[in-house]
Amino acid sequence: MNTTPKKTPYLKSDLIAELAEVADIPKTKAEAVLNQLAQIAYREAHNGFTVPGICKLDVVKRKERRARLPHSGQWILIGAHKALRTRPLKRASHAVAPRMPGLVQYIEYEPVPEDAAPGTAPKEKMVSSTEGQPFNPEGLVSFRCGTCGQEIEAPFDMAGSASQCPACNGRIEVPYVSEPSTIWGRAIPEMKPPAPSAAPTSEPTSAEGTPPLNSMPVPPPSEMQMGRTIRIELPDDI
Repeated sequence: MNTTPKKTPYLKSDLIAELAEVADIPKTKAEAVLNQLAQIAYREAHNGFTVPGICKLDVVKRKERRARLPHSGQWILIGAHKALRTRPLKRASHAVAPRMPGLVQYIEYEPVPEDAAPGTAPKEKMVSSTEGQPFNPEGLVSFRCGTCGQEIEAPFDMAGSASQCPACNGRIEVPYVSEPSTIWGRAIPEMKPPAPSAAPTSEPTSAEGTPPLNSMPVPPPSEMQMGRTIRIELPDDI
């Protein structure tokens, strides 16, 4: 089967012919299945319907709003109504137009010289988010769960989406840039420990008579968090 994209529009007849060839069924049966899929999608869209591997359909309520016609400038009122919403699945977006690391860049500003004219704006310098990071051929981002501290890696195409921590089941959000000191993040330069100060005569306490929070012992990381990165994959239904 030829997988090279055609330059001409891909028609319904082309789809039917290809489905019939792959499934080894008559074109009439392939067309019947395709038409039935459309009818099921229309029927179930009010409850939310997913076309596997392609998109999600659901019905949303649009509030009453005012708009202005661009050609005449006249104001119009659009009443409240229901509308069909179509959202491509992230898996489909990744297959058609994958977003790879380097899409997000840091903006650094060069300081303005002292002898510059008044009102001179600082110059922008774009720095790739992958600069200084390890070789990452799979295009992954790494970060830590804000609840349990577990290190996680995920496909870059999940960036900006919410998921569940595989260690503590807490809510996490996949970042666009790997966090420093994680497997795919920038290394944090070593900091010299501060010089020891004189020991206080008595241990400071809070108003309630208990040691302040910054002096409370930090529980050791769990075995799962030590030297292990857990990968989460792009779910089939997003």
